[in-house]
Amino acid sequence: MSKGKRGLVVRQLPRVRKPRKLIITVLAIAVLGVGAWLVLPAGTTPEAVHDARSVYCLQPSEWAALADAAVALGSAPEGSSANGVMINGTSTSLVQWRKDHGDDFTRACDALVALRNVPITSGTQSGGGIPQAILLALLTAALGFASAFRRDQLARRQADGDALRASAQKYGETAVAYLDGFASVPSTNSPAEMQAARRDLVARLRTVQRTHPDRRSVADAVTWLDGDKLESAGNELDRKRDTPARNALIKDLKRTVESVVDIATWAATAQVDAGYTTAEPALLTSGTGVR
Repeated sequence: MSKGKRGLVVRQLPRVRKPRKLIITVLAIAVLGVGAWLVLPAGTTPEAVHDARSVYCLQPSEWAALADAAVALGSAPEGSSANGVMINGTSTSLVQWRKDHGDDFTRACDALVALRNVPITSGTQSGGGIPQAILLALLTAALGFASAFRRDQLARRQADGDALRASAQKYGETAVAYLDGFASVPSTNSPAEMQAARRDLVARLRTVQRTHPDRRSVADAVTWLDGDKLESAGNELDRKRDTPARNALIKDLKRTVESVVDIATWAATAQVDAGYTTAEPALLTSGTGVR
């Protein structure tokens, strides 16, 4: 806890923890993505995978094996070798053979890749059909959107919580200053600054009420603030000539003001952090008849 400019105790509550809902959102998107991967119809092999296979098979170290695979599958005639594929009695380079006889090349290359057990994926899952690159892009975009949305939500809630906390402190300081003005009778202080701070705090607490109507202490604080109790008490304080009685009333009113500030500060933290577990404070009203 720390003291404000006028001695009002303002509780320093912890700032927000990262919401658990973000983790739930990410997991849900991941599950949906995997589900889509498994159930949607099969797609075609991505160009990147096809090109990777071609690059592998056209390595000079694989030329002889590729030619042997083509001959074994009947995709190329006897006599084909690392030096080229025999086409109509003429030796054609493997690169040119790929261009002129793409299907034959792909068949032989696929067989070679399978024989070598090379970890070049087909681009689809056996149980599903979205190409891996496309699925990854979709999942990345979805996760990015969800993360940005949650960050924006958190930033707005944090800003609202900070504004409510500042409004509560401003009201507490101006209310205490207003009450301190009745140390002598008659008082000459104006309630204008306190009233402006009161109206701002009421407006912010009403926003909390709309989203969390079950917060009883917030409703009690709004009711007390709406009753303009301090200005009404000011008239009574001006009439009290008995110093001990006047000081007792001022003390009780400050106690209620501090209670209102505690409630608003608690609401500011709870507004930002859904997992905040500190018990809701109750409104402590004056015991002198000013309710």
